Amino acid sequence: MAYPGDFEVVFQPIVDLASRTVVAYEALSRFASGSAPLAQFVDPGREGGDVDLELSAVEKAVDAARSLPGGIPMTVNVSPLSLEATRLKRILGTADRPVGIEITEHHRVTNYPRLRTLISNLSPWRVIVDGGGAGYSTLDHIRFLEPDVIKLSASLTTRLDGSDTSLIESFVSMANDSAASVLASALETESRAARALDFGIELGQGFLFGMPQPVSRLSAPQNTPLSRPVGSDR
Repeated sequence: MAYPGDFEVVFQPIVDLASRTVVAYEALSRFASGSAPLAQFVDPGREGGDVDLELSAVEKAVDAARSLPGGIPMTVNVSPLSLEATRLKRILGTADRPVGIEITEHHRVTNYPRLRTLISNLSPWRVIVDGGGAGYSTLDHIRFLEPDVIKLSASLTTRLDGSDTSLIESFVSMANDSAASVLASALETESRAARALDFGIELGQGFLFGMPQPVSRLSAPQNTPLSRPVGSDR
């Protein structure tokens, strides 16, 4: 299949907010054409093609991650459609480090028990759910998949700078009730990171801690083990 231009894999650090140590890297795809990654992965004009492209992105990420500092986990975005592909298990089986699966929210889930089984067969980590996104059934994902990590999207974390934080409080409460961790994305300022800590959010990601970069440009971080696993805009 012809893809919409070549793409490279970049990595963005996920940090423990209290210690500022890197605990994982998120794999993201960047297209040479400059086109938005999301538009390429969910393009309805390429029936079935988003799965092929997504699996190629995961494979590229697994290969590139071999040059990451030893053993630090990585995370990849995987759609419910791609979880059905036998090729995905083969790809993840070649990884030299733990790989966390973040479930994308742009395809409807009709069989949650099957999805849970597929995830458990693929990764020692269960699932990362993007809270507050614009896709299908975020709350159903949280309810039925019981994620290890709830990831707060940019639309939520920007509210840390204001007074309308009720949704953030709701997601943090859901995480506490299920012993999940919370990951705040799009942290760009020290004040926003401090506010996240005030809410009891353990993990952070954003320009404050590092831009998405090719492996060759990443600085060597220190890492610290987590008691629970962590969770691409691609």
